[in-house]
Amino acid sequence: SVSFSPDGTRLAVGWYDGRVDLWDVPGRRLVRALTEREHPHSGQVAFSPVRNLLAATSEPKMVTLYDLDSGRESILWRAPDQAEWSVRDLAFSQDGSRLVIYAGSNPEGSDAVWVVNVSSSQIESRHPTLYSWSGHFGAARLSPDNRRLYLAHSDASSYRYSIRCLDL
Repeated sequence: SVSFSPDGTRLAVGWYDGRVDLWDVPGRRLVRALTEREHPHSGQVAFSPVRNLLAATSEPKMVTLYDLDSGRESILWRAPDQAEWSVRDLAFSQDGSRLVIYAGSNPEGSDAVWVVNVSSSQIESRHPTLYSWSGHFGAARLSPDNRRLYLAHSDASSYRYSIRCLDL
């Protein structure tokens, strides 16, 4: 995944092998690697639209919040149990107050979406989603007023596609 900072000067890249890199766009150079390849997983990234905050997978079952102004790093979310969770999508709300985390678990066969308050690191809600055993796409976004959660899910192998709107 790829995400730009609000001012467009930084680019975060989450690679398929789990690495997450931070790039200086005007200088066309790597600023630093935020994660290494210790835990193979698909790297996911999302910049806050209003602050210089970056949410990124730091391992398959964890999302770290990087404050690029202060240099502080904090764990924002950990998978709730011992299942093999994998973060598939990250997205900030438009006001930057919440982070939406879409994650899947195998072999338990459950996907879920968490809405996390960024300032307190508290989970505000958790929502189960559809599951597919094969390659699929899942994403979630909050409405601009943070009152509705939209869940998109695609299971191409069984030709099942859905979009759900949940009133939070």
